Amino acid sequence: MLTTKMLGILFWEAYQNLLIQTTIATITIIEITIAIIETIIATTIITVIVIIIITVIITIITAITNNTKFLTD
Repeated sequence: MLTTKMLGILFWEAYQNLLIQTTIATITIIEITIAIIETIIATTIITVIVIIIITVIITIITAITNNTKFLTD
C-alpha cells in the first residue's frame, strides 16, 4: 500500500511538472507570436511611410523638372 501511495505521489509530481512545462512552453509560443505580429506591423508601417516620402519627393522633383506650379496658385 505504501509503495502504491509513493508511486501515486511520484506520478502526480511528474504530471504537475509536465503541466508547468507545457504552460511555460505555451506562454513562450504566444509571446513569440505576439513579437512576430508586432514586428510585421512595425515593418508595414515603416514601409508605408517610406513609400509616401519617396512618392512626395518624386512628385516634387517632377514638378520642378517640368516647371509646373506645385502647391501654389
